[in-house]
Amino acid sequence: MLMNLEGAAEPEGFDEEKDVDIQISSKMSKSKPQSSIFVHDTTDEIREKIMAAYCPAKIVEGNPLLDYANHIVFRGFESITVERKPKFGGDIDYASYKNLEKAYVSGDLHPLDLKTTMVTYLDRMVDPIRTHFEKKKSAREMLELVMSYQITR
Repeated sequence: MLMNLEGAAEPEGFDEEKDVDIQISSKMSKSKPQSSIFVHDTTDEIREKIMAAYCPAKIVEGNPLLDYANHIVFRGFESITVERKPKFGGDIDYASYKNLEKAYVSGDLHPLDLKTTMVTYLDRMVDPIRTHFEKKKSAREMLELVMSYQITR
């Protein structure tokens, strides 16, 4: 399960395994659209959601953007490039999630740089799917039907 963009949530009550209950209460949910990325989200929607996401500096646990980097982005790309202005150290490549995490924990990778990088790579991953739904009439009609269903919470 992927973590929602709001970060880890403390469960109301929990059973024997608090860690499992935290994971369940922190998962993405269609009923909270701002807390997750959808395959039909526009670039602007992805940017808005990621920029508003919980992303505490130097903290890995409960950080949804590191969760996305680990479980989504590094599965789709062998390496990623964080684009930064020269005055902030210039561009830097990460060949593994482990290296990205290490840089984040040490403070060498700023939360805003992580966020802008996740926008870029998540958008690249979503683009072919989004394009399919936009251009293929039957897919677009199916998406419109699904989106018409009322969300209850």
